[in-house]
Amino acid sequence: MPAGTITLKNNSSAVTGSGTAFSTELKANDFIVVTVGQTVYTLGVKSVESNTALTLVRNFDGPSASGLAWTPIPYGAMVTITAQTHAYTAEALRGLLLDKKNWQQVFSGTGNITVTLPDGSTYTGPAWNSITASLNNKLDKTLTNSQEISGPLILKSNATLDAGGYCQFRKSVTFNDAVAAKKSITITGDANDASPSIHISQQHTNSSGTVAGGGAYCRLTAQGTEKIFMMSLRQELNITDYGFLSYRDFRGNWHEVRLQNNGDFNNLTGQWVNGSDIRMKSDLVEIQDPLSLIRGLKLYTGKRDGQPFIGGIAQEIEQQIPLTVSQCGSFKLRTGETIENIKAVDYATLGYIALAALNQAVERIDRQDEIIKKLMEKLQ
Repeated sequence: MPAGTITLKNNSSAVTGSGTAFSTELKANDFIVVTVGQTVYTLGVKSVESNTALTLVRNFDGPSASGLAWTPIPYGAMVTITAQTHAYTAEALRGLLLDKKNWQQVFSGTGNITVTLPDGSTYTGPAWNSITASLNNKLDKTLTNSQEISGPLILKSNATLDAGGYCQFRKSVTFNDAVAAKKSITITGDANDASPSIHISQQHTNSSGTVAGGGAYCRLTAQGTEKIFMMSLRQELNITDYGFLSYRDFRGNWHEVRLQNNGDFNNLTGQWVNGSDIRMKSDLVEIQDPLSLIRGLKLYTGKRDGQPFIGGIAQEIEQQIPLTVSQCGSFKLRTGETIENIKAVDYATLGYIALAALNQAVERIDRQDEIIKKLMEKLQ
C-alpha cells in the first residue's frame, strides 16, 4: 500500500495528496486505483506535478472525497493485462464462431460446402442434406417380369452386364480386381427425373433385442491396419431407435455417433460441438444465480470404457441440471458388457454454465476484496 491518502473533487482533474510520494511512485500514463463509497475507479495519470499533486487524463466523474487510500498501477502492467485479456477473448470467440459456422453448414447447407479448419486451411465436401438427398430414391423402378439365376453369375475378361431395367441382388454384390467397376460405381438419373439414390432395406419380426438395418460399409487397409466406417439404422426393440455412424480405428476400437429419434446427436466415445446462434433461440430468460446450479457437483477421474477420462457422472448432474443429460439407449463396452439406457451429458452446455458461474464468483470475490481492504485500512 503506497504512503499517504488522496483527495478527489467531482468534475476536476486535479488530485491532491497528503503524505504521498507521487514523484517517485507515479509517472505520466500510469494509473491509480481508488475506492469511493463502494465503487472502484481506475484513473489515468496525465502528469505528476509534485509529491502531493498530479493531474488526471480526464475530470473525475465520481463524488468528491478525501482521505482516500490509493494504489498505483504502472502503465506497462495495465497494457499487458488488457492486451492479454483481449487476446484470450478474441481467440475463444474466433474458435466458437468458426465451429458454429462450420457445423451450421454441415447440417443446414446444400450441395458442396467449404469449412475452415483451425489452422486456416479449408476443406470442401458435401453437406449432410446433399448426402441424404443423393441417397434418396435410387433404383426405384417397377419390375414387370423376373428371372432367377440359381448359381453365381461370373463375368470374365471383357464381358459386360447391361441391366437396362430393374436388377435385384438378394444378398450382396462383390467387386474385385477382375471387374471393371473396381474403382467406382456411378449412378446417373434420367434428365428431369428424380435424383438417383441407393435403397437399402431390412425387415425384422423380432419382438425383443436389438435389430439393425442395411447400411453403407467402407473398408480401408493401409500401413498394415484396417479401418472400417459404416452408416446404418438400429432399433433396440421396446426402448429406442436411431441412425448411426460407426468407425473402427486403426487400434480396433469402435467409435459411434447416433442420431436419436428425438433429433439429438449422441457421441458416446468422443466430444461434440453444439450450435448456439441467438437466431435459433427464443423465450430467453437469464439465469441470475448460475453458481447455484453447479454447487456440489463433483469432478472424477477414472476410465470410461477402458479409456482414461476426467469429468462428472450423468446421474449426479441430472439431479441439478436435468436439461444437460439425455438417454442414448444401450451401449456395449469393450469388455462385452452391455449397459442399458446409458445417460449422456451435454458438456458443452455444462461448461458454459460453469463459465457463467465463474464470472459470478469473480464478481463476489472482487466485492469481498474491497470489503477486506476497507477493514484492513480501519485496523491500521
